[in-house]
Amino acid sequence: MPGDSLNAGEDTEAPDFLGEPLAARAMVPVPFRQHLAHGRAADGVRIAHAVSGHGPVLVKASNGLSHLEFDAGSGVWGHLLAELSSDRTLVRHDRRGCGLSDWDVPGVSLDGWVADLEAVVAARGLDRFPLLGVSDGALVALAYAARHPGRVSRLVLHGAWARNGGRIACLFPAGHGAADLREVATSAALSARMREVEDAVDLTLQLDRVTCPTLLLHAADDPEVPVAEALWLAARLHDAHLVTLDSANHLLQPNEAAWDRWLLEVRRFLPREPEGSSPFARLTARELDIVDLLAQGRDNAAIAQVLDLGIKTVRNHVSNLYRKLGTANRGRTVATAREAGFGRTFRPGPGV
Repeated sequence: MPGDSLNAGEDTEAPDFLGEPLAARAMVPVPFRQHLAHGRAADGVRIAHAVSGHGPVLVKASNGLSHLEFDAGSGVWGHLLAELSSDRTLVRHDRRGCGLSDWDVPGVSLDGWVADLEAVVAARGLDRFPLLGVSDGALVALAYAARHPGRVSRLVLHGAWARNGGRIACLFPAGHGAADLREVATSAALSARMREVEDAVDLTLQLDRVTCPTLLLHAADDPEVPVAEALWLAARLHDAHLVTLDSANHLLQPNEAAWDRWLLEVRRFLPREPEGSSPFARLTARELDIVDLLAQGRDNAAIAQVLDLGIKTVRNHVSNLYRKLGTANRGRTVATAREAGFGRTFRPGPGV
């Protein structure tokens, strides 16, 4: 895996490519504590990532408009990052060529962005996790989920497209410090090149490999990506639920009613951390994955395929679950898990 060489524990400060006047003008106090770390992927590119919040992990795929120290206090990303960090451990990163990651990179490609995400996942020691992709980050999230279906437990996409021509415009957000964030996020030349790559991507043939439950959120009057693209994408994923939001903004603003709806839908969709008194709180991360898949109605062979485990290993895990949960058989285990909120979104699709 390209990310195996990334050093998880290296703290970093912002590289000295930011002009002091601009940095002073653009920096807004971060409304939450975050830990910054960096390392180098197998191809030598330096990738920076941040960890904030507490609770179950949520990984956010990278965007071209990002800077780990600036976006958390910006009007573009600040409200989203603060809300998600309030009840999740949020892991996010700057893609190569952006923010605190290396700007001097050999090329621009979706493969490189997926490799950046692979590196961060390896650095944090993550096995299976929910993944969030917003706008161009949705391309990265979809491509990663197609390549690593056993690692992504849930997929949340906002303003997504997945084929050439899906995005009809690329309008940078206006106001709320967006201009300053755009200036520190990356160079103008690299930003233009990233847009070219994003608009040329076609993931049509990879979508059938995305087997996890997916929540699609999309503004009804999105000026950049028509809602028809979300409908097209939902029809081609195994298990996708589309929520259209009453908004004309590609990226939602915190003063919109649609933003409250967005948070509600995301929190309903993502698994919660078991209460301390719950028998599920005693389960390991792997056992929780298996419980969720059991509650979705998957048999041992399907669970083994999703988690890349042997069937015998899955069978042993299931037997241990009966003992830990005090259930005597599969039916009672599934019923107990569903009562606790596991596995509610899965609907078997083609080839599952």
